[in-house]
Amino acid sequence: MPPKGKPVNVTVTDSKLSITPYRIKIKSSGEEVVWKCATGTVRLLFNKDGMPFDSGTFPGSAGTEIHSGECAVTTNRLYHYTIVVNRSTSALPITIDPEVIVDDAGPPPKTGGKGGGGGGGKGKGKGPK
Repeated sequence: MPPKGKPVNVTVTDSKLSITPYRIKIKSSGEEVVWKCATGTVRLLFNKDGMPFDSGTFPGSAGTEIHSGECAVTTNRLYHYTIVVNRSTSALPITIDPEVIVDDAGPPPKTGGKGGGGGGGKGKGKGPK
């Protein structure tokens, strides 16, 4: 069965690049990301902190869908990547640095509060005072 596609729309307005959603959440199995950009030649680069897919680079031409393929990791984690769009109207590419979250657990953990981790470890966390 092919993976379920989670769409990301890449939009170019003048010299600004935007994407919806900025942060895409996928499961570790059965899902992929599908980027769509109507304008310009697109390159997606996963190289800052690892990659959740078998490839770290995805090229595409204007108007095509770029499929990531099914997620290749099983860890719940955030991945940063860069989208580079080259336009025929400008010699300078434009970029944006969005995120992919691989998460099978549910909503992301809250920051700054009590808890965290899965319990049962031998960490040196602070307990109640």
